[in-house]
Amino acid sequence: MRLYDLHVHTALSACAARDACIAEYCADARESGLPVIGFADHAWDKAVAGASPWYAPQDYERLLARRAEAERESGLKLLLGAEAEMAAGVVAFTPESAALLDYIICPHSHTHMKGFVLPADAEAPEKHADFLVKSFYALCVHPLARYILGVAHPMYPIGKSADEADEIYAHISDDALFFICQAAAKADLALELNISTLAPIPTERLASLGYARFFRAAKSAGCHFFLGSDRHSSKHPVHDTLARAPELAEALGLHEDDFTRALEKALAL
Repeated sequence: MRLYDLHVHTALSACAARDACIAEYCADARESGLPVIGFADHAWDKAVAGASPWYAPQDYERLLARRAEAERESGLKLLLGAEAEMAAGVVAFTPESAALLDYIICPHSHTHMKGFVLPADAEAPEKHADFLVKSFYALCVHPLARYILGVAHPMYPIGKSADEADEIYAHISDDALFFICQAAAKADLALELNISTLAPIPTERLASLGYARFFRAAKSAGCHFFLGSDRHSSKHPVHDTLARAPELAEALGLHEDDFTRALEKALAL
């Protein structure tokens, strides 16, 4: 399986290690034979109202500083993107900020951000489930969806264990999953196989997870996928993260061909 990584954070992301830098990531990528690496630092456009105190300082203009560092690298394809939040139905970018980047990935499931992403009254599993379904669909049909390459860690309640996620998925029907995945396919949004989210889960358990039902529905609906390590430190080498991608993909019923369109699209943008 050809590996690439479209979800890497530098120190420009407030959640990343303070020494996470492009040079170290690229050195590791070259040593590991990774042909493409994409940096998707968190960003919220200053022109878009509704940023949380954590997001407000993380504007798009600061991301321009990565260009000079990126230009010093060679031997691989380097893309400069952003992870643009969706919260309360608002996406954190404009067409103008999107034009500053090679690509955008957008999450809807940072539900550990309670009262910001996840409504304060939606912590119960059935309400959490309803939020995930409705927010994913809202992202797929959003007027700005055409600027988005893909959905970061789609339909996974970030911050929840596999057991807790299973509790939430017990309230999501297969019909609902197929319906929202059809919307993703229609919008041509790639869905991330997020290695950091899935890596702690034993491979033999993956196929039986409630979350695996989402991937089966997405595959059946004609969706395509992209690979992202979601690394937050350049001290975490590729072989500790992306190396599990083929094994995880196989357990979820995905194949190498499912991951090619997103890469081709990202390289063409």
